[in-house]
Amino acid sequence: MNDFDVKNLDKYISGTVYPDSRYLTKIDRKITHCIDMYDENFFGKDDFRKGWMVHLIYDKIQAEVFKEIFPELFENFGDEKLIISPENWVIRTGLKILQDLNDISKFNIKNYLKNLEYSENPNKEKIELIEEYNQMLVDIYQKDEVLISDLINMWVKFEVDEKLIKQIKEKTKELSLDENISKKIKLIYPATIKKYKKIKLL
Repeated sequence: MNDFDVKNLDKYISGTVYPDSRYLTKIDRKITHCIDMYDENFFGKDDFRKGWMVHLIYDKIQAEVFKEIFPELFENFGDEKLIISPENWVIRTGLKILQDLNDISKFNIKNYLKNLEYSENPNKEKIELIEEYNQMLVDIYQKDEVLISDLINMWVKFEVDEKLIKQIKEKTKELSLDENISKKIKLIYPATIKKYKKIKLL
């Protein structure tokens, strides 16, 4: 956050979650995930867009970190840069769910949920859907204990295909029961920060 000289935390936090509101608004991913890397021309002095950019930077780094920490999970997919297969997506989603639970065990996310009362619709989406999406996140993360089922139910609300929902449930359970995977989940965040710091130096 300090790297982007954020002034308005409401706008920034809301911007960080904005791109995935597309699951509710049905805006094309190419629109909400339009930049691959740090681009000052994209965010300028706009704190909402700064948060939006952070989300996109994190997505790119996370994909690289997943492959580095869990090569055995992705060795059969080759280099899927443009189109991620359903099988690949399910594995990534399962890892993200487990990572999410690990991350919130380290950070007091509740302190920032109030910032999601603010919302923007930069692509002319229905603001009611953006607000619904933000509230969905608040409802999940304000709980004293967030469960795998809470995060899977989010995908149900996104109206993801039932077959994929079933695969996400099965894959997340499988990954959570793998002791080696569970240990490596804790490595994702520090590896992400390390890779981000390298990007800053480029």
